[in-house]
Amino acid sequence: VVCGAYGTPYRLRVEAELRRRGWLEARSPAEASVLAVCGRPGAELAAAIEVVWADMAVPRARVEVGESVSDDLDRAVALLSDGPAQRRDAAERAGWDPSADLHDMPMDHGEMDHGDMGDMGGHMHHHMGNPGGLAMADRGEDRDGLKLDQLHIPLGPILVDWPTGLVVDTVMQGDVIQEATVRTHDPDPYWTSDLTTRGEAARRRAVRHLDALHRLLNLAGWPAAARQAADLRDRAFDGARPQDLDVARFANRVRRSRILRWMLPAEVRDRTRGRLDDLEAALTEFDDPSPYEAEPREVPAVHLEGRELAEARLIVASLDG
Repeated sequence: VVCGAYGTPYRLRVEAELRRRGWLEARSPAEASVLAVCGRPGAELAAAIEVVWADMAVPRARVEVGESVSDDLDRAVALLSDGPAQRRDAAERAGWDPSADLHDMPMDHGEMDHGDMGDMGGHMHHHMGNPGGLAMADRGEDRDGLKLDQLHIPLGPILVDWPTGLVVDTVMQGDVIQEATVRTHDPDPYWTSDLTTRGEAARRRAVRHLDALHRLLNLAGWPAAARQAADLRDRAFDGARPQDLDVARFANRVRRSRILRWMLPAEVRDRTRGRLDDLEAALTEFDDPSPYEAEPREVPAVHLEGRELAEARLIVASLDG
């Protein structure tokens, strides 16, 4: 599931429908059968979508998600079941014509002239570049003074349990981030747009907190709590009353987890504690009819240099998406 600008409400509906159907969200393109695109991807995200699409194996289906999420996913199922279309897709990707006579193809070096080899040269050079299109590794000292390769690796914009519209350009040695530049693209105004009352803003805020908690808990390896966060998020998004959302039990469960406190970086623990407190406060404001007045939001500083990749992923997952 990929989300561009104005795509957050569609992403939330897609994720809810996936759980309703018992479908699993893929952790990588190699695992995926369906690519669901929500919102309006900008140029950078559109290019990343094409890379993901190219990495998906046949059978595969790609859908642009609109107002009818269920119909769009049904259309994806129909595309996956379309045998002739999938065979054409496979043939186009492989550059092989299934109707060609194998006996007409050159079988040894003697049957291939130098013109054939010359025609292949450009393509072979293209495919034999650096893996994944990554820049050539540099060399630099690590924190122990050893000379190690430095790899330039972008994290995002499409990554599991990753905030929408975020890219972190990193220089890595092993699994340690030496340099990091955080930037955003295709920002989605959904969380703070088209709000008229404080009650609407409070509900939107609660959904946003639960969305971020779902992402963080999933990445932290606590799928049961992540599912609970997602269920609460979906019900709040659909208009459930505060008394029908057992947020207090969920919040206390997360607060009491010693393992979670032990594994989270200090700033993520603090951010999570504050998020749970504000989540509970937001529930008390769902029915507030007073006019909404936008308030400036503080964007937390993100310092990833010197962090191991797994730790950095937790820090980023704790941010708003």
